[in-house]
Amino acid sequence: MTMDELFRELKDLDFKANKLLKSKSLDTETVRIYNDQSLRLQQTLLKLSSGDDVAIQVQKIKIIDVDGPPPMTDFDKFLGLITFGIYTANLRRYKKQKYFKKMVSKIKNQWITIEFSLKS
Repeated sequence: MTMDELFRELKDLDFKANKLLKSKSLDTETVRIYNDQSLRLQQTLLKLSSGDDVAIQVQKIKIIDVDGPPPMTDFDKFLGLITFGIYTANLRRYKKQKYFKKMVSKIKNQWITIEFSLKS
């Protein structure tokens, strides 16, 4: 992979992250595609630069747990029991959206830092 291709891939990842962050609701498949592209780029950069500062920054990038349920407190479970699961379903949907947006934003910022490191 040449440096031009690498920077093009970073720009594409940044564009997709911006698109995800601007959307009102994130579906699981779109976040999974973004996560897979981020993982492929992470593996490529680890192969290209082993042991330097960029590799250390790339290793810090986490994956998004797309299929995992968001954590629920005991109080949330109790309210879900009283409302026959309606409260819990809505809360899970809300927490999952919040988690997706937080992780996409975090990963986007990490990739911007890596791009800046590569340019200097």
